[in-house]
Amino acid sequence: MGNELKMVTGMSLAYVTSFAGLILAWVSWRKHHGKGKTQLIPERSYSGSSCRRRSSPSPSG
Repeated sequence: MGNELKMVTGMSLAYVTSFAGLILAWVSWRKHHGKGKTQLIPERSYSGSSCRRRSSPSPSG
């Protein structure tokens, strides 16, 4: 029973650590990219992909 408890504890710790890393990565991404800087706009022509990416102009020019 001791080995099973260690296994469950270790797997739970790995899961929680992975989830915390995912949250921290998302927070960092939001911090660097901000809200609404990148939008998906429907493509007018059907020659390429169904969406194209538009970025707002950078402040540095």
